[in-house]
Amino acid sequence: MSLDTIGNAVFTRKIVDDLKGISKIFVVSSCYHMNRVRFIFDMVFGSNYQINYDHCHPFNEKGIEDKEYTSLESAQKFFKNI
Repeated sequence: MSLDTIGNAVFTRKIVDDLKGISKIFVVSSCYHMNRVRFIFDMVFGSNYQINYDHCHPFNEKGIEDKEYTSLESAQKFFKNI
């Protein structure tokens, strides 16, 4: 069980690696969250996998874009030297 997007990507990678023979995955998330999801999953999975992304319908919550931008910056800092 993960508590955040990075954990979700790491645990998903472990599951996919354990399945053997999987080279393509499909990731679905909220549209406002997709930039961060794409960045994190690309970092965790690297070029060994073909990742397709799709998002659900727009989510309208006041201030969500600012929060998401801050979260994306945090993820970029986390992966900066990796």
